[in-house]
Amino acid sequence: MPTTFKKYKEAKLHNNCPECYATEGLIVSFSHKIQDNKLFTRSSKEVKTEMHCTNCNTKIYPARWTDDIERVYEYNRKLAEPPRPFFKFKWLSFLLLLGIIAVGVALAFLIIRDR
Repeated sequence: MPTTFKKYKEAKLHNNCPECYATEGLIVSFSHKIQDNKLFTRSSKEVKTEMHCTNCNTKIYPARWTDDIERVYEYNRKLAEPPRPFFKFKWLSFLLLLGIIAVGVALAFLIIRDR
């Protein structure tokens, strides 16, 4: 089942980058998990957070965060409400369900007719 992460919030931070010490360039993004299948599509409450610097093009891992970055991150995490989880059926699942119902009705009709 292919899993993707769809970005739902991105915020620019005005803190110093721990790598290049630039004030402008830190971006934190929040993504939620979407699983796509031939029969259905669903999302979950699982949120993935990623922070990177556009000046030095490096990913900033939580071990390198300063207290200031962590405070701003917590603030943005509270602002970024994740989308509600959803579950959507695709056309193939409706066709399969319709086929199963048709076979069940046909079998029931044959059983009643033979009595």
